[in-house]
Amino acid sequence: MSDDLNMDVWLSALQDAMAHTNNSHGITVKELSESTGILDRKVRMLIAKLIGMGTVKSTKVPYRAIDGRITMVPAYIIVEKGA
Repeated sequence: MSDDLNMDVWLSALQDAMAHTNNSHGITVKELSESTGILDRKVRMLIAKLIGMGTVKSTKVPYRAIDGRITMVPAYIIVEKGA
């Protein structure tokens, strides 16, 4: 399977995961890992490739930490074509 085809499959998985999350402002590595069954490290590597291709961009979303604090964590959104 070519690398481009792998990225197309991964982008499709990302779109599916984003469609099933409650956060329309982006999806975190943890959420992607849980929804796809792919280890966090691999998710980060794939996201980095998609960012390099200009297909995905990073943002920040609020997240409640274990101690109750709200912090901003990295999240990712798909870049609209032509935007």
